[in-house]
Amino acid sequence: MSSRPSSEPERVRQITSGLFAGQSGSTWHQPNADVTLVGGADRVDDAAWFRFDGTAEIVVASDYVRGSEFLLFQLNVLDHYDIGYYLAAANISDIAAMGAEPVALTSVVRYPKELSDDDFSAIMRGIRDCCKRYGCHNVGGDIGTAERIFLSASAIGLNAVGATLTRAGAQPGDAVALSGPTGVALAAMIYFEGRETHGWRLDAAHENRLARAWKRVEPEVELGRVLSKSGIATSCQDTSDGLRATVEQIEQASKVRIDLDTPSVPIDDAVAAVADVSGIPVLDIVFGGSVDFRLLFTVRPDAVGDIPRSARVIGAVAPAGRGEQLPGIAWAHQVDPLAGYRTDAPRPSEVVHADEDAPGYLS
Repeated sequence: MSSRPSSEPERVRQITSGLFAGQSGSTWHQPNADVTLVGGADRVDDAAWFRFDGTAEIVVASDYVRGSEFLLFQLNVLDHYDIGYYLAAANISDIAAMGAEPVALTSVVRYPKELSDDDFSAIMRGIRDCCKRYGCHNVGGDIGTAERIFLSASAIGLNAVGATLTRAGAQPGDAVALSGPTGVALAAMIYFEGRETHGWRLDAAHENRLARAWKRVEPEVELGRVLSKSGIATSCQDTSDGLRATVEQIEQASKVRIDLDTPSVPIDDAVAAVADVSGIPVLDIVFGGSVDFRLLFTVRPDAVGDIPRSARVIGAVAPAGRGEQLPGIAWAHQVDPLAGYRTDAPRPSEVVHADEDAPGYLS
């Protein structure tokens, strides 16, 4: 241990290898049911999961949202409704990554005394509407005052026994697939800050695409259920830590190496536009610490033809060993999420026209 603060991933490793070691496999015997914690914090997955009497598994996940400390909230790109919606969506995404069906969400909403009733109601409506969109209920939690807005939630999902998807399980020879473009959320942060400080301008279509990545997060619940029910996926994780970090985390959990075919990785038009106006290499944005909530998953070689059409094969699993270093800056929950991406000098403002015929994943 060091007296200096370590990075967030290092702190996760410290607590899961020590304080939480040995959780998985614990069983509680009740008069009418035996409940087993199949995967606890020691499994370092997107959520914990329990098994009831061998007939079902329950998946539980928790996430915190910065509330009014969101950069894009401070820049007036997001409003109170949006951050409530985001809170629910971020938690539901962890359930989706495990292939489970979301059934409930508990929420903690803390707020300053001066917050208006309208703004408070907007937060709660955002939570409610996102839950309704994905077929689960906001079943309660905690509401009270604090020095600023704090938002936290826990999502609960159900799955068949043995069908829960995890980061472990990828095998050499498996295909690696991605459900959609990444880097959009990071590109939005880069762009909207650059618009404020440097006067950058993209057209309305690109601005709307970038803002929507934060305003209306779309957890891949349907795809997760398909992967879970079909049994074709050997591992799965959402890309809320960024594509590079997600690849590295599946490699670590599965004790394999993932070799990506970089030209096959999809690049969103809006991300390319931000790379152009900012001068940041596009792949640094695509692979960087971007909270896009896409699913990265591995599939058995004999099931590649069964991969849903919404996803794209971008690589293959190989035996563990040194691989090519990926672009971008891996997630570390930096105090400044744009550290390493911010450009010092303003670039000339320019308008990049969107291709209206291009496919959109969040349209």
